[in-house]
Amino acid sequence: MTGKKIIAASRKPKQRKLEDARTRGVFMRAIGLLLSAKDAAYVAGVDPSKVSLEKKRDITFAEEMAKRRAVAKQTLVSKVFEAASGEFYDKAGNKLPPDWRAAAWLLERLFFEDFGKRDPDAVTA
Repeated sequence: MTGKKIIAASRKPKQRKLEDARTRGVFMRAIGLLLSAKDAAYVAGVDPSKVSLEKKRDITFAEEMAKRRAVAKQTLVSKVFEAASGEFYDKAGNKLPPDWRAAAWLLERLFFEDFGKRDPDAVTA
């Protein structure tokens, strides 16, 4: 025997707690990247079922999750607006022309009833 420990396959890894500042930071960074709460829990090493319990127990936790998601969404939407208005630059620093497709894409998704793609056979009134 080489002296190495053998871990039984049935043994579960130790779950981290959301109360731990480091674990919470990892979780919140994942939320800020728009991962689902379940995926963010896995990344942080937390039992996903504990997330909803923590949201109910700690209102600041729920608020921070919502804020991180909102900031990430704002960042992505602003990138689309920049592309649509011609505020993008290539790697050489040259300003790129506005891209109408970015604006069309955003309109289709935000205002689907008015700008969403329709079935060619659909009749509108």
